Amino acid sequence: MATILQKLGQTLGKVVLGLVVVGVSVALIGWVVRTVDNRPGPPPPPPETHVHMRMRAAAGQAMLLRKSMRDPESFEVVSVLLMPADAICYEYRATNGFGGKSVELAVWDGKAFHSQSEAGFTRAYNRTCGDKLGTDVTGDVAGILRYTKWMGSDK
Repeated sequence: MATILQKLGQTLGKVVLGLVVVGVSVALIGWVVRTVDNRPGPPPPPPETHVHMRMRAAAGQAMLLRKSMRDPESFEVVSVLLMPADAICYEYRATNGFGGKSVELAVWDGKAFHSQSEAGFTRAYNRTCGDKLGTDVTGDVAGILRYTKWMGSDK
C-alpha cells in the first residue's frame, strides 16, 4: 500500500509541476505577444463640441415646442439659430386655430420658452434674436425631428 501511495504522490507531483510549467509558459507567451504587438489601436472618437451639444439641446427643445402645439403633426421648423449665451431662436410653421398654416417665432432663453402669444415676447425676441447672427442648425434639428417622429419616440 505504501508503494502505491508513493507512486501516486510522485505522479501527482509530476502533474502539478506540469500544470505550473504550462501556466507559466502561457503567461510568458501572453506577455511577449502584448509587448511585441505595439500597433496603435483605433483613434479615440473626437470629443463632442459645444455646438453639437447645443444642437442636440435645440432639437430637444423643438420636440417640446412641437408637443405643445394644437396639432403637433403640422409642426415644421423653418429656422433654428443657436445664439450666444445659450439662447435658441425658432421660426416654425404650424396649423393655427382656423385650420390654416401660420409662421410663428419662439425663443429659448436658456431657462424658458417665450412664444409670440406671451406678453413681453417682442422684448425677449429683440434682446436675444433680433438682428443678431447665430449658428444655423435648422437642417440638423429638422432631421432629428423627422427621425424621432418616424421612430415614434416623440410621444
